[in-house]
Amino acid sequence: MAGMEKLCSVPAILRLGDVRGSHFIVAWKAAGVTGARRMASKSNEQDIWPERAGKETMSCKKEWIEDCEAVAIAMDVIDKYDETFEGLDLTKMRFIRILGEPKGKACKVTSVGFPVNIDVPYLYYMEINDVKWKEMTDAQRNLTIFAGLFEVAPGGMDPESVNYGRKRKRDLEDYSEVVAAAGGRYDWKNTGAEGIHDILTSRDRDNIKSLTSEAEGAFK
Repeated sequence: MAGMEKLCSVPAILRLGDVRGSHFIVAWKAAGVTGARRMASKSNEQDIWPERAGKETMSCKKEWIEDCEAVAIAMDVIDKYDETFEGLDLTKMRFIRILGEPKGKACKVTSVGFPVNIDVPYLYYMEINDVKWKEMTDAQRNLTIFAGLFEVAPGGMDPESVNYGRKRKRDLEDYSEVVAAAGGRYDWKNTGAEGIHDILTSRDRDNIKSLTSEAEGAFK
């Protein structure tokens, strides 16, 4: 996607989401965030942004970018399925797009455990495989993000919970809930699968495109 190499982050797109009435409120504190810089937002408030390049290959073997599109979809999924994802805070998740790797899962969620989560602002990372993402329909992309968010354990964002920073233990009941969201289609992940239920509407998709475009252009 054009412009995806531009810096975009969860706080940025969530703040933009507030313009259209999203229930998320961004709170980004300086304490503990290494190399942060202050930037004025459109509302003249000061946010703290981690100083990082859109592509980073120096410290890891994989080439990746911030995934603004995945964040925008996640926002709309949580807005629509607020009971399913109650307590899930997107400012504590980082969404990245892995480039140029045809193998591997389409979506991988990693939890940040103790004691690492003391020093980093994120509890979970969601990795999207760019090659497989481009092969998906809109319906499959939306369900992929739904399933990824569902990996977060109930109470996973609550410091007082025993599940804090943990992933959900998947069982048949949990799997069935994801399949139910897909309209009962167990094959919703398959390349070329047709007639998959789209959990978001055309209006949601318009919002996703708008938010993604604004976030990608925030630092032009």
